[in-house]
Amino acid sequence: MLRARYILTARFHQAASPGVMMSERLRVGVLGPLLLRRGETVVSAGPPQRRALLSALVLRRGTPASVRELADELWGEEAPPSAVAVIRSYVHQLRRTLGSDPAAGVAIQSSSGGYFAEIAAGVLDLQVFERLVADADRARTAGDRVAAADRLREALGLWRGPALADVAGPGADRHRRALAQRQLSALTTRLALDLELDRHHAVVPELHSLVLAHPLNEHLRQLVMTALYRCGRQADAIATYQQCRRLLADELGVDPGPELQQCYLRVVRGDPDLVGAASSPVGRPAHLPASPAVFVGREEALRRADVLLAAGGPGPVITVISGMGGVGKTTLALRWAHRVAPDYADGQLYADLRGYGPGRDPAAPAEILGGFLQALGVAASDVPDHPEVRAGLFRSLVADRRMIILLDNAATTDQVRELLPGTGHCLVIVTSRGTLSGLLVRDGARLLTLLPPGHDEAAALFAARVGPDRVRAEPRATRDIVERSGRLPLALAVVAARAVVAEHIPLGVMADELNTAHGTLAAFRTPDASVDVSVVLSWSYRALGARPAEAFRRLCLHPGPHLSVDAAASMLALTRTETRILLDELAAAALLLEELPGRYAMHDLVRAFGQDRSRDQDDEQERRAVVHRLLDHYVHTTRLAAHQLFAIRHQILPERPVDGVICEAPEPADWYQSEYTALLAALDLADREHGTSSGSLRPLASRTRDLH
Repeated sequence: MLRARYILTARFHQAASPGVMMSERLRVGVLGPLLLRRGETVVSAGPPQRRALLSALVLRRGTPASVRELADELWGEEAPPSAVAVIRSYVHQLRRTLGSDPAAGVAIQSSSGGYFAEIAAGVLDLQVFERLVADADRARTAGDRVAAADRLREALGLWRGPALADVAGPGADRHRRALAQRQLSALTTRLALDLELDRHHAVVPELHSLVLAHPLNEHLRQLVMTALYRCGRQADAIATYQQCRRLLADELGVDPGPELQQCYLRVVRGDPDLVGAASSPVGRPAHLPASPAVFVGREEALRRADVLLAAGGPGPVITVISGMGGVGKTTLALRWAHRVAPDYADGQLYADLRGYGPGRDPAAPAEILGGFLQALGVAASDVPDHPEVRAGLFRSLVADRRMIILLDNAATTDQVRELLPGTGHCLVIVTSRGTLSGLLVRDGARLLTLLPPGHDEAAALFAARVGPDRVRAEPRATRDIVERSGRLPLALAVVAARAVVAEHIPLGVMADELNTAHGTLAAFRTPDASVDVSVVLSWSYRALGARPAEAFRRLCLHPGPHLSVDAAASMLALTRTETRILLDELAAAALLLEELPGRYAMHDLVRAFGQDRSRDQDDEQERRAVVHRLLDHYVHTTRLAAHQLFAIRHQILPERPVDGVICEAPEPADWYQSEYTALLAALDLADREHGTSSGSLRPLASRTRDLH
């Protein structure tokens, strides 16, 4: 609105008479509600019929009109007998308002049998609009499309709403329709110029609004189809045509015209000439961070990644590398991406999605797309504002390219989906602590679950950091360090960094410290939060909801190494169904691993982290109740199994388990086989936590050892 007022003032006065001050000139606006303004003062044109008479005279711009013609403008066929007298009265009142000097803006003059409005140059906003449209036509003819679009944009800025919005009467209705057509014509021409200038991403929302207002306008449909196609939205462009075809058939009983049909055929065939010049990317982005300086082993994981790539279909190949924090997902992804990069000649894109990390919110897809588009050659000023338009343009730019797109540290499927190519031969690598099941189900992604390496591989990784001589000199200490670190690459890197800094301290001393701190994370703390094991694990924990977080803290009280669904349900005092839902959530967050159907494992450092959280957040009485339910589950389930397998009939107290415990008679031999190590760990837990309460387990554990 402010811009329109400024243009009105400037343009209206540029042709002012030398004898009249600019601020004194009357300006008239019809491109919106009827406007009379002298300087900064709005002048009233009077009641509705007087405004209608002024509009009729002004729009004739010096052409005389008879009283009969003016009556037709005001009343049409319903003109009253007193029409002539009324019009003369209105003219008299308007002359008092406008003045009699044409140089002051507008003056109503008499002619033979009628009247006309004498208007100074630059006073009427419609004059300025027409001049700017003519300037645009000349610029377009001269090949200057940028100037032509700018002049039309300036002309359209003069409009303050529908022409003569507050003027009634048959004549005003005719003028309003004619002016609306001229506005639409100028707007359509400007949009076509923007398309020629490859500004398709910016015009899609405007074109959609126009199509809604003018659903049968085939030229607008053609423009919006072209814009959608250039934004990589071929299906939407086709849908636009089909909708128009149905409307034309239903409303008019005709088919689309030849130009619209030709545009449709070009879209369906994927005509490359329909894509603008700016849609072609410039350069070859190479955004991958450097390949890891220390990388040992992981040959099996790399082999599986190659197999997943080879098994990919004709479209983009999407691989999700999932695993717990600190297990080396990003390291593996970078190693693999650099290894296969020669097969992807059009470059690489990389983004940290900040799904798990300190201090910052997860990255929004629109933010990442903005960086990707600029890397692909789109000027920053041309990056679309609307997220969907950005995504469509991105898909269009990578549609025919062979690229690697590495999306690191993703939190959710929704964070990733808009960053995926729609077609083409790209390799998309996503790392996440979750499995991102939505990508697996809806987008055909393949999952590569990364576990901590085996002992030998972990020892080799440690040796690569501290030096092989120190490892060979202290093999036992190295073995203890590797195992107390849970073979977690991040934990090993923390210990190795200390060993390198404190080269004078034997590895055996560090191993003793780890043995002393076993069951805690004290030995793996660092000043740098990004590599502190406890902090890294906390990012996964903070991403949980309240109920899964509580379940995680309780389940960490299990001594390990494996946890059955029934044991978990007993600890949580929930049904099996409710428990499975929570176990699946924790497994999706890489805090648990379902090693066998219905049996879950937890990394030692994850368990230590969860126990720390439980001590900080949970009541001691509730913690003891959780352990009590777990031991009751083992005691009573063992008793049932022993009755079947060993014919034990003597009573094992207590008679009944506490509320919430699941204990059903299992197939005894299989149950003992699967629960053997858990029963032994439960004995140790009972000794630590409950003293004599372990007595009821001990005879049965002895039988278990015999069976095993």
